[in-house]
Amino acid sequence: MKTEIKKIIYPGLSLSNIKQKTILTDEGLPGEIVSLKPIKDNKSHILAQTTEILKTSPNRIEPKCSHYKICSKYQYIDYPQQLNIKQEQFINLLNKALLFDISSLLKIRPAQKIWGYRNKIHLKVIWKNNLPQIAYNLVNKSDQFLGIDHCYLVSEQLNEIARKILEIAEREKIYDLEELILRENSQSDQVVIALLYKNLKLQKGLTKDFHKLISKFPITGITFINKKTKRRFRYKNTLIKEKIHKTSLFFSTDTFFQINISMINKVINDILENTSLDKTKIIADLYSGTGTFGIILSRIASKVIAIEKEKDNLEILRKNIQENNINNLLIITGDVKDNINKLFKESPEIIIIDPPRRGINQEITRKLSQKGPEYLLYISCNPQTLARDLKILNKNYSLEKVFVYDFFPHTPHIESLTILKRRIK
Repeated sequence: MKTEIKKIIYPGLSLSNIKQKTILTDEGLPGEIVSLKPIKDNKSHILAQTTEILKTSPNRIEPKCSHYKICSKYQYIDYPQQLNIKQEQFINLLNKALLFDISSLLKIRPAQKIWGYRNKIHLKVIWKNNLPQIAYNLVNKSDQFLGIDHCYLVSEQLNEIARKILEIAEREKIYDLEELILRENSQSDQVVIALLYKNLKLQKGLTKDFHKLISKFPITGITFINKKTKRRFRYKNTLIKEKIHKTSLFFSTDTFFQINISMINKVINDILENTSLDKTKIIADLYSGTGTFGIILSRIASKVIAIEKEKDNLEILRKNIQENNINNLLIITGDVKDNINKLFKESPEIIIIDPPRRGINQEITRKLSQKGPEYLLYISCNPQTLARDLKILNKNYSLEKVFVYDFFPHTPHIESLTILKRRIK
């Protein structure tokens, strides 16, 4: 099957048409002629796989990784074109939901680094002939893996540590090691590791090999996890510290924290430059996690109310408050849905919303639309759920400004900040 690619739609599928039937395939730039292999014929479209590029776009480049389709499928596209594609996808999704053109409101923020920008990597460990290898899951196949040698999205230091851990596993015959998580701060002077075992017999001490690993790299601590029993053995300090806007923030391998630190600085700057924050304002931080936004903004607000339900996040949130001597931040423990009415009684003038990929619960969205304050700052990692939520919020709020951030170069992921202001009736 041969066709011309028309465009790339979110989240990264190349679209074409054959005999009035929509074709969605895994690779192809607008204007390219490609050969396809049909995978599945749905009612509305055919899912396919690109087998050959017959006519090449000038925006096509050579990917760094042979496994790029698994983790960073835009590697074959030059970086300026990646930004154009993401901007077009974002605008199309929001225009369709809101029934007006948001283009004049939007600014795009390119990444400062397009390689080695991630501060975290989570890898599978597969064993072949008693030899370990790091691996990724195949797309949409949780039980199938592809071995890799290197990841260009994280630092060389994290790649080297991963290789050394495999050497230890091979030497010590640690056959039940199944996963490893590595995380570092932006200065690369602190690293934490989590090793997940199928059925680890937890021990009090470390072997000589692990001591050598710690002496060679700036590893502050290691967490050994038994996946079967969920028990953990922590060696030394398993938290590391990041500095954002003169604020010290702790995080670990398993708590939510931003992956690309340079880009979170851009989000903070855009919030500060485009809202009327001052010492008279009360701010609410929904889905606050370990407190990045609430703690940083507490320095220029009269009060911050943070809502968070996850135990691990709450523990580090409290530590971050103590570390920064914050005395004007109130924590509401629990789900946002169960505490939204309690929040309204605190009369915040600005609410920051940073939900997971599934977006805001629809009951919360309706209540925010009806009773929310003057400003809503919606930080999104999924333009599809953002478009859905804005459709409801737009009944009573106007979009003031929209910022699109490329937190994740070479991937289809799109992060954004939407500033909404309540309409005066």
